[in-house]
Amino acid sequence: MKNLIILVLTTIFVGISSLQAQDKIFKKNKEVIECKITKVDVKIVEYTQPEYNAGVVFTMAKDKIEKIVFASGTTLDLIKESRNPEDYSNQRKDIIKVDFFAPLSGNFTIGWEHSLGIGKSVEMSLGFIGIGSQYEDNSRGAFFRIGHKFIRSPDVYYNAMHYSHILKGFYVRPDLVFSYYTSDAIRTITNPIPGADIYQTIRVDNFSGAFLINIGKQWIMDDQFSMSWFGGIGYGFSTGAGYYFSHIAPAGNDFPIVFSAGICFGILP
Repeated sequence: MKNLIILVLTTIFVGISSLQAQDKIFKKNKEVIECKITKVDVKIVEYTQPEYNAGVVFTMAKDKIEKIVFASGTTLDLIKESRNPEDYSNQRKDIIKVDFFAPLSGNFTIGWEHSLGIGKSVEMSLGFIGIGSQYEDNSRGAFFRIGHKFIRSPDVYYNAMHYSHILKGFYVRPDLVFSYYTSDAIRTITNPIPGADIYQTIRVDNFSGAFLINIGKQWIMDDQFSMSWFGGIGYGFSTGAGYYFSHIAPAGNDFPIVFSAGICFGILP
């Protein structure tokens, strides 16, 4: 009789423990599913739930899961797995790009981006002022932009069994921009004779600088071509008018808020 009681109590204890010790799936949308993991595949996770018949097996794509915590306490971090540098080692890490609409605003801008690792890159641009559509002031010069990109972690495409490109995705990019150019200006020489003032065209120097925070998104196609857009806002200073080719200051130095924007196309050499 004593042995029977011990057996019954042991069975009850094991049963309660098995109900309490469940695996947990933590989804990216913050939902938590308590279950029993039966299989972790390359593309999916299979599991059962105690409230359903044991023969009912559920599946979930791994790209919807943040992590799995097993009943034993072991954690499988799928986000960390997606940030393994080895999975991106065969991808090209540089882009040479041009600002598509820059010639319409009086300059030609060429840039270079280099990946520094998962979720980060450096980007530099050089703009040649005076190429493209011309303005009345006949501006000539250049600007230089440098920024550090913080890229959202690349998406993982388990169904295709490959990873998104390391330079693809939404990003935030703080920028420093400096420009110098010369332009025509009208100088008035006052004549004591009414209506006989003399007007001369002279060349003047213009300097500007700005710090901007840009947001944007970049797409990579077939590891060969890129397309991106960005827009930004920040603070700037200048000695010229309100348009500086690399950015614009609607109120000039009276209110030094500046804006920037662009659409770029590139190749991955």
